[in-house]
Amino acid sequence: SCGVFVVTSDHDSHRLATMASLIFSLLIFVVVAGCGLGGDAGGVPRSAAVAPLNMRNMVQSAGDFDSFADATATVLTGVRADGAFCALPETIATWDVQTQCNSAPQFLSSFCADHVRVQDGSLQCIVDDKPCAQTSPNCRPPTHPYGGVSINGPPVFFGNISTTLKVAAGNAVVTTISAYSGASFGIGWNGGDLKTLDISVGSAHATAALPFDAGDGFHRYDMVWGNGTADFYADGTLLVVSPPLTSADVPNSSMPLYVFTYACGASWCGPSIDCKTECPSTTSIQSLAFTPDGVAEAACLNPPTPPAFCDAGADIAPMWNPVNDCVRNNSTVSYLENHVSSAGANGLALHADGNISFDMWYCDKSHGFRAGGASVVGASPVHYGGVSVVLQVAGVGVVTDVQMLPMDAITIGPSTSSVVGLSFGRADLASHAVFVQVGPTNTTVSLPFDPTKATHNYTFAWTPDAIILLADGKALHPPFINAPQETLAVAISVTPLSNASAGSALIGSISYTPQDTAPAKCRPGPPQYTLLWEDDFNGTTLGPQWTAYDNCTHGAEAQLYVSDAVTVADGMLKLTAFEFPANKTDRQGNAHQYGSGWVDTASNRSSRALNDCWSNSTESIPYNFLYGKWEIRAKMPHGHFWVAAWLMPDAKVCWPQGGEVDILESDIWGQQPPYEPHAAYHWSTPGSQCYKDMSQNGDGAALKSPPGFDFSKDFHVYSVELTERIITFSVDGIPYFSIGSASVRGNLPTTPMYIILGNQLWQGWDYPTELPAVFEIDWVKAWVPT
Repeated sequence: SCGVFVVTSDHDSHRLATMASLIFSLLIFVVVAGCGLGGDAGGVPRSAAVAPLNMRNMVQSAGDFDSFADATATVLTGVRADGAFCALPETIATWDVQTQCNSAPQFLSSFCADHVRVQDGSLQCIVDDKPCAQTSPNCRPPTHPYGGVSINGPPVFFGNISTTLKVAAGNAVVTTISAYSGASFGIGWNGGDLKTLDISVGSAHATAALPFDAGDGFHRYDMVWGNGTADFYADGTLLVVSPPLTSADVPNSSMPLYVFTYACGASWCGPSIDCKTECPSTTSIQSLAFTPDGVAEAACLNPPTPPAFCDAGADIAPMWNPVNDCVRNNSTVSYLENHVSSAGANGLALHADGNISFDMWYCDKSHGFRAGGASVVGASPVHYGGVSVVLQVAGVGVVTDVQMLPMDAITIGPSTSSVVGLSFGRADLASHAVFVQVGPTNTTVSLPFDPTKATHNYTFAWTPDAIILLADGKALHPPFINAPQETLAVAISVTPLSNASAGSALIGSISYTPQDTAPAKCRPGPPQYTLLWEDDFNGTTLGPQWTAYDNCTHGAEAQLYVSDAVTVADGMLKLTAFEFPANKTDRQGNAHQYGSGWVDTASNRSSRALNDCWSNSTESIPYNFLYGKWEIRAKMPHGHFWVAAWLMPDAKVCWPQGGEVDILESDIWGQQPPYEPHAAYHWSTPGSQCYKDMSQNGDGAALKSPPGFDFSKDFHVYSVELTERIITFSVDGIPYFSIGSASVRGNLPTTPMYIILGNQLWQGWDYPTELPAVFEIDWVKAWVPT
């Protein structure tokens, strides 16, 4: 068995932790023994005699959507090479949290990422009557009127699956933890009867009486899966399962592990859910572990702590993205990027006033909006440690907010139990009052100074069990003991209380120091780079880093990539789209009317799933890197051409795992030539399925050029800068789009990247009179940090 045991003093029922270098110290004595959290497993064996089974099918039923049945393709965060893992809440939250649904009437909940949160030491999975926005009409009311949770976990096979959790109550509120792939091996609960455990093995179902109510507190459950054997334990007690099953019922192949909490409409779920009295209903998971037969238990781990940072003066703006959006729960105020301005060495200014002249798609005067504010979101997430903001707040009539909030809600919205913040102007600013919130708890405290007259240092000191706010190094209140557990984003905003209100806040610096680490030094200026390599294409052949592809396809594009379309001449790399004299057949026997060129620096370390022919090059390895800057001086062809310069992982991962960085794409989506350049980043959460959910996991922007400007008339420099915290896209040295780590739940690239250059024709392309057309590249430069 394994567990985490915490020793506290008699007068303190809450665990406390040491935070070195911050203003207060909280003491914790932790003894880590193995991987589980909660009750002693009582010497649970790895396998035992076959027990009876018969759980109603709490997982997949016939006809459910394919995305549920697909097995997780990669190793998830915290999973050892031998398959063992012990995932704490923060780790589970990084797994493949679904945004889709399974078929009604069994599943009445659409699955929502925003229904998962880490709070009070557990992963909370919420069922309520607030279904999330879904791209598929099949996942919306009236068939799916509730919200719920589905998390895809790692594969498991023969061993002990253990979890410590408190189960959601409520009629027809179902919680399931089960391995599943056609057959199943797992347990579940119906919130209307939490003294009964439902059990599923293979296609057989059973129940077992629990010696407690599963919703009255945290309990540990062990599912011991052997070769022809199955045993189930609750708090270390072997359960009597009825009716019996035979060894033939036990699955004998690896299956991915799933977590579900949802509203059930099947007849076997009993009385219908009543959200007026039972919602929200929450299952809280403290740990989820698996130990394969014959291997040592895994240590319980959370994801790595976010890196320290310090942004000050003119270096704040590149790392803090302005928000363009309506203010939630406010029908008259818009956050506008033109209300954010650099104050040079003094920092970053946020303005609030009655001016909303900035071009907004909806949040404008024609829709009733009357005032403009400003909000910026930090590139980097934060976790336990110290978060400090040097700030001069706006005056009376303007609310200044500093918030740490879930990364899925980084535009400031309604307060949730995971929000940590301080707010000036909601309370009586004239009396120097500040409103402080930590989760559901809040208070108002008085400052010993006027926060509108000068900058002051406001610091949140955050441990796993407590948060305290300090102003200029002095604690303002007793510790809040309901500290959030998940990694959070930081947002700072100013919001006018009326269209007659006006004022500005000044941010002098923002820093984050992880617990038990030294503070980061503020950046002295922009990053410095050293040229790793460049190619000016002054010869007649490609350099050793490049591979030109012949008779290759990529997805459903119209063209066939052929080496004849790739030439080096006149000091240029030329990728020419053209029409074949007669249709040419690809490797699969499909005919193509058009050809074009593709080159890249992929090595033999790269995935073989991107196109149907691939590089085995070892020469390109030294040319590919992770952090640094790529620059391409190029001229786009005129007409309907989808040119692209993009980065992919030089590692064996499938798309979009590892990230896709689009330095340049023609903005073909709903536009007509001349196209503007478009930049984007696509990503996936660790362990998510290959080739899925691109639309949910992508963000990008087109450069807004003056009317009539044509990028195909001249050469321009397209570049991207990748750092640990942020990706920044520029044209001719002017940044126009960036995406931070906090915006993608920490899923920026982590492996070396290679570059692809292509002149693409999309599926159904039919503009032969525009051929031939050449994508000309003058040079490519690759820079790495000095």
